[in-house]
Amino acid sequence: MRDEIAAALAAARVGVLLVSPSFLASDFIAERELPPLLEAAEKGGLTIVWVPINASSYTKTPIADLQAAHDPATPLDSLSEAQQNKALVDICRKIEAAYSGS
Repeated sequence: MRDEIAAALAAARVGVLLVSPSFLASDFIAERELPPLLEAAEKGGLTIVWVPINASSYTKTPIADLQAAHDPATPLDSLSEAQQNKALVDICRKIEAAYSGS
């Protein structure tokens, strides 16, 4: 399973991070998944799009320097259902644009 994850990370053009306190607390993510994504992004072969799902201490992590696909001051779980739907459409557009290289 880890080999499959490593291969998928190496081949990715866009990395979508769904950021929550659980995401940030995950040793597996911090040690195995995030470093190759950040390295690929630094080299220019990958675009990282991160989405604030819940309020979190993301500012104390390497993703703090990356552009969020949605305003971290209003994470998705703080929005009404209608606002969430609108935000998700916007986030999908940003992911699509990142994938197409726009």
